[in-house]
Amino acid sequence: MTTALAEDIFNRSVSMAVPLIVRGGGRLFFWPRSHDDLGAILRSARNAGADAERIDVHECVAVSVNDMSLIGVLSAMRTDLRDEMLDKTRVLFKPGDALPTLADFPQAVSLKAYVAFTRATWLSGIVAEGRIRAHYQPIVSARNTHRIFGHECLVRGRHANQTPISPWRIISAARDSGRMCSLDRHIHEVALRDAAASGVSGHWFLNVAPQTF
Repeated sequence: MTTALAEDIFNRSVSMAVPLIVRGGGRLFFWPRSHDDLGAILRSARNAGADAERIDVHECVAVSVNDMSLIGVLSAMRTDLRDEMLDKTRVLFKPGDALPTLADFPQAVSLKAYVAFTRATWLSGIVAEGRIRAHYQPIVSARNTHRIFGHECLVRGRHANQTPISPWRIISAARDSGRMCSLDRHIHEVALRDAAASGVSGHWFLNVAPQTF
């Protein structure tokens, strides 16, 4: 599997859980739960240095972003806005100057989830570049401690410089950004592939995220 294909499959597998990924320029549309919060969203975006406008006919705020400015704008807004507003505000990206249509709304998610998604784009990198690998920890038999009963599969990730990434960081980023099921399926594929390559025999055990079922 090529690097581009692996990344594309991983990103497309969450296409129904997150808005479109920003590539190039476009606008983020924000729909707060309360009409009164439109002003707070608009001020927050402008304070972050973004070109933002209020579109009353759609009861939303449109913020111009590109792939270079997106994370900075969202990080500033995340710090500026109340947690409740982050949870209740829905956000959607549209490329160019296009306005959203009814067909787009199923892709809108909470601002909190979208911020988490954009901050966790490094997950695509470790998947596409094969930097998630499986290791097998022996489990000895209780009846005969000299005999290996099976192996527990432990999956570990590494940065580009090969330093380890905390498993909790990977799991937390996947969970918060709506990628838990996608990551879990990828881990299963890695575990099966690496088990076959390393010749692991007997029983082996693999943790499965409840969301996968």
